[in-house]
Amino acid sequence: MKYRAKIIEIKSRSFSAANVTQKIKKKDQSKYDHSEEYDGSNGTYVNKSNREYFGTVLHFKIYVYDLEKIITIDLRDYVLYKNNVKKISSRLLNYIKENNEGKKIYVYVQGGHLTVENEQFNVVRERNNTFKED
Repeated sequence: MKYRAKIIEIKSRSFSAANVTQKIKKKDQSKYDHSEEYDGSNGTYVNKSNREYFGTVLHFKIYVYDLEKIITIDLRDYVLYKNNVKKISSRLLNYIKENNEGKKIYVYVQGGHLTVENEQFNVVRERNNTFKED
């Protein structure tokens, strides 16, 4: 079954975690307060250099009219593949937002799951390969 839908928002988000040290006694806080390695105060400090990176997502938020529901899909890997890049630059993200937010698409039900044909999204930014002559 085919449902009408609209892309309402596109967001890129990165996920990471930091080690938090708590309950540092008052007499020991000065070595954390003056350290380049830690941020914080009053006995609670975050290690700035020891962050764990969990990855980045490129969420397309889609409103499905006929179901009156919002679904979110991650198209990061598809965008990277189609553009033959390793990360999504701010220029590419802006291009994707400008060419897709507000766009009407179709969502399908297959095997009880909602699916979307990726070809409906305009995610490939043409590169300008022309050179200026001096």
